Amino acid sequence: MAQSRERPDTNEMVIVHRVYRRELRLLPPLVLGVAAGDRARARELAEHCRFLTTALHHHHSDEDALLWPWLTGAAEVSAEVTERMQRQHDRAAALLTEVEQLAPRWAADADPAVRHELAQALTALHAVLVEHLDDEEANLLPLVTEYITVAQWSELSRRGRRSMPMRQGFVFLGLMLQDASPAERAGILAQMPAPVRFLFARMGLPAYRRYVNRIHHTVPGWVLSS
Repeated sequence: MAQSRERPDTNEMVIVHRVYRRELRLLPPLVLGVAAGDRARARELAEHCRFLTTALHHHHSDEDALLWPWLTGAAEVSAEVTERMQRQHDRAAALLTEVEQLAPRWAADADPAVRHELAQALTALHAVLVEHLDDEEANLLPLVTEYITVAQWSELSRRGRRSMPMRQGFVFLGLMLQDASPAERAGILAQMPAPVRFLFARMGLPAYRRYVNRIHHTVPGWVLSS
């Protein structure tokens, strides 16, 4: 009889994906809503673009460096899935580069023509990313559950967390928790060491709320459970 083994919980990646889906869906109308010459607001949104594109670059590069080799090393896994994922990463990378070039140009003088180009590039990036994330969740994460060990999955998660400075990491954590269910929030927070949870509650959560209010002009209504 085959022995059962502990399997990685991939739901945290699904929660990370929600952040990218949501924030990149909301960005184009925010950009288009900026008045010509409003450099202060253009700079805010350009910084938000950089925050998201940098995080997404790291997310994809970690998968390229670790996840694809691990999966293709399993004899039972066809390379077709990971090769398709890599092609999708390449398409996203081209659009990420375009956004990263346009955003600072727009921030410099809030030119309406550049604003329109940036919004178009963000819309295209969102479409490519949604296609990729849907495919990854439907066809790749089941392979992760089957062939990747808990230790490997933990290594991938740690690498992702180390890619951000603490303040940015706390903001991203808040963005993850924003649309999470109470059970998902509890699960994510339970994995954090107690000192980190304390810092997030005291410093990270207020920083996240200020960030969302500045970018989206809304105050998130969810609270941490006691």
